[in-house]
This record gives sequence, C-alpha cells and structure tokens, in this order.
Amino acid sequence: MSFTRYIVAIVIDPKTRNVVTLLKQKGPALLLGKVTFPGGKIEANESVQAAASRELVEESGVAVPESAWCVVGRQGDEHYELHVLAATSSEVHLARQLESEPVTVMNLDEAARQAGSSPGAYVPDFLPLLHAALFVLELDEDLVYTVSIVSQPFSTLMTHLPKRRLGPLTRYEK
Repeated sequence: MSFTRYIVAIVIDPKTRNVVTLLKQKGPALLLGKVTFPGGKIEANESVQAAASRELVEESGVAVPESAWCVVGRQGDEHYELHVLAATSSEVHLARQLESEPVTVMNLDEAARQAGSSPGAYVPDFLPLLHAALFVLELDEDLVYTVSIVSQPFSTLMTHLPKRRLGPLTRYEK
C-alpha cells in the first residue's frame, strides 16, 4: 500500500476577515459536495509550504509565498499524512475558480455561522480547522464559534499545536 501526503491551505485576509473556500467536486466520497479549504496531494520532494502555495494558486489564483505559511497541525497513519497550514494575505479577494471546484471568498463570521447551522454542507472539521488557523495566526479574538462536537481526527491534529502560544484556544492544548 502506498503512502500519500496531503496539504490543506487556509488563507485569510485579516483586514476584511475573509477566507478562501471551495466546494469539493473530486476526491474522497465523504468530502464531495462539501465546503472546504484549498488543498491536495503533496508532490514528491515538495515541502509542505511549497505544496500549500502551489495548491492555492492552482485552485484559486491567490499567491502566497512559501515563507508566509504557519503550521496549524498534522495527522496521519501508516497510509497518509495530512498537513494543515495557514497564512494571511491581502489578496484573498482575488480568489476565483480555476479548476473543476467552485471557489468562494467567505466572511469568517458568516462561514462560522453557516457551518454551525448547516454542518452537513461543510467538511466535518471545517470549523475546528478554521478556529485553529485563526489561533495560530493570532486572529481569533472575534470569531463567532459555535461547535458542539470536535471530531477525533481533529483532536489528534490539535495535539501538534505549538505549546508556547497563549490565548482563547489554550483549552485545546495538552
């Protein structure tokens, strides 16, 4: 069995409080038709930061330098590894559909409200990943955050958050 590495790239404009999202049209069945963040497979000999920049440009046209990415977390097993990275950019408003999956620029608070009220329309860890990205980017003070259940995979991912950060998400730190 092969080992595959994946990237999720969350990019936020801190001034407008907008985030790039897309509607999954390909990939695992549990993600099809759901709102998520740009991402995909990490190519051989590619850094996670390079993969995040490449996937974001390929899927949305938004360019973020490799040096701008912050690690939100990672998880995996003997078959796969998933890396979640986040960055800020003033170019979020330039996002557009370039591939088969529709791209949307969403306001953070509206995305949180919609994901909380219609969780079936979003990938299971949309809100926890968004909140973790805001925490790592130190932008989370005003987010409307309503989640009652955090999935087990995300709980695993959260164990990789930096221990030195303090703030509203310290309750997730181990």
